[in-house]
Amino acid sequence: MPHLASYLRLLLAAEGHLQQSFTAVADTAEEDFEVRHGCTLCAEFSAQNHATLAVAASRYLTAAAVPAEDEPDSFWTQPLVVGRPGPLGLVRDLHDLRSLTAFTEAAGTVVGQAAKALADPPLQATCAHALARTQRQTAWLTTQIRTAAPQTLLVAS
Repeated sequence: MPHLASYLRLLLAAEGHLQQSFTAVADTAEEDFEVRHGCTLCAEFSAQNHATLAVAASRYLTAAAVPAEDEPDSFWTQPLVVGRPGPLGLVRDLHDLRSLTAFTEAAGTVVGQAAKALADPPLQATCAHALARTQRQTAWLTTQIRTAAPQTLLVAS
């Protein structure tokens, strides 16, 4: 099961990157209460996902489960380190966050399917709960993008 360990590490890294990225955007959106509050809540979702996944995955992430030599570098996500200023920066940040949630959702789906195949109910339940929170993040981001994009891209400031 070396590939399951690889995907668990990937999923844990993605949740950590989401938490870091949502926090960076929240810190930049000081004057936009909805974005600041929404990003803060989404960062908490990722922190919860990371914590519960780490517990459920602990038996698969042993010292013997080292990364496979042929594991591609492109498996990994990159977090947003700092939010971009201004309305266009916010749209770009929301877009990047949306890409990260899609990546995380796909990784969670892969791990969840493996948990089903292994008949591992605790990992299955953890993946299902994490996936539900990630889908909430995705839905919120999609709404924010739909609201911010037309005004930002079409109206001169």
